[in-house]
Amino acid sequence: MDIVQKALWYVETHSRQSLTLEQVASAIQVSPYHLTRAFAAVMGTPLMRYVRRRNLSEAAKQLATGATAILAVAIEHGYGSHEAFSRAFKEEFRVTPESVRFEGHVKNLALTEPLAMNTTPAPQPGSPRVETLPDKRLAGIVERYDGESTAGFAKQWQCFAPYLDYIAKQVEREVYGVSYNFDEEL
Repeated sequence: MDIVQKALWYVETHSRQSLTLEQVASAIQVSPYHLTRAFAAVMGTPLMRYVRRRNLSEAAKQLATGATAILAVAIEHGYGSHEAFSRAFKEEFRVTPESVRFEGHVKNLALTEPLAMNTTPAPQPGSPRVETLPDKRLAGIVERYDGESTAGFAKQWQCFAPYLDYIAKQVEREVYGVSYNFDEEL
């Protein structure tokens, strides 16, 4: 199991506890820094944001199925007060815990469900292949990323897609993702 799968497993099996990044990292025997980078790169969201969303999603389900004491649900999901829980809940779902309890369903909420953990080992990458190709002229949108997350790549492709059929002297509709480093000293 890779570290992201281990982190997901740990979060799901300890979901009723108040988790910290340090606890999860220690449990799966990696540094908090490494876990933060790896989880965000694979999942597109920071680990602790995922933990928060999971806790609030489970709390929303409890409220919708008739939990009467919002404070009890708040404490069970790691919040120290009704106010802190309500603020986090409203920030996440744009509705109050009271309204979810009153409506009795979570159909209109964007819940974060547990992610399926893949038990098959990840394939090992082969040796890199270097090819020399004829010169190409590329057109695109240049963005700078810090390496912390790859989530911006998809947004960049979405921004560029409308231009694909309107590029002057376009020969074919081939698309490429090009990564390079402008910083010579790096």
